Amino acid sequence: MLGMDRSRVSYQVSPGAGVGVAADAAAPGPVGASALDSLVDATPVSRERVVDLLRVLSLVVVVLWHWSLSITHWHGGRLTMPNPVGDVPGLWALTDWPDLTALGRARFLVQYRADDELFPRAGMEAAHDHLLHLHADTGRYRGSFTAGAHAFDAAMQEEAWAFLAKAL
Repeated sequence: MLGMDRSRVSYQVSPGAGVGVAADAAAPGPVGASALDSLVDATPVSRERVVDLLRVLSLVVVVLWHWSLSITHWHGGRLTMPNPVGDVPGLWALTDWPDLTALGRARFLVQYRADDELFPRAGMEAAHDHLLHLHADTGRYRGSFTAGAHAFDAAMQEEAWAFLAKAL
């Protein structure tokens, strides 16, 4: 069915007989076609489905890893949630957060703080360069660097609202 022109295919369902497919039928489209069929039809033939599958599997691994090993618990008299991702060698060989942005079509803004004590400057610049490379022909990514420590101050909020007003 993949590669068949679904606009010229109709499905007939008979109780107890299963589903029959008739090609080049006069019906404008399949009866009961799912949203998944529409997505499959809209996907360009040149798209690498194996790469898409690997991206999805990588995302599942990251989510399950966070979910299973970052269990919130009491430690030292306070509620804590450790993040073991940075402590596991080779985990990012599967994927990295910037790579996940290539899965969607939304425009997005990333705001970096030059003196952020939580994120090294070199890491922020590497992520910014990688995102520029991933989205070079799309115009979907915008990154901005401002001076200061880790924060989401009034100026950054104004920038975010202005971005959202244009993007939405």
